[in-house]
Amino acid sequence: SIGTVSGIGCMLGPVLGGVLYDAMPDKHNVPPTSAFRLPFIVCALLPLLLMPMLPLYMPNDYISSDEKSAPVSSVLSLS
Repeated sequence: SIGTVSGIGCMLGPVLGGVLYDAMPDKHNVPPTSAFRLPFIVCALLPLLLMPMLPLYMPNDYISSDEKSAPVSSVLSLS
């Protein structure tokens, strides 16, 4: 459930961030901001790399071929 995934993320997130921060080679020649940015860059790229696999693992049981999709204008409208 959502609570389980959130709890695992809260436990493993700081550990993964610390490992990625320490993974920067020779911090004396690299600015400290580069080591600080690496965990954020990895966490931003990971969902983008996993996104192409979504159609393979998401079930299509709830999608009917008879249903028409909603026009984009009605989805994006605020009213």
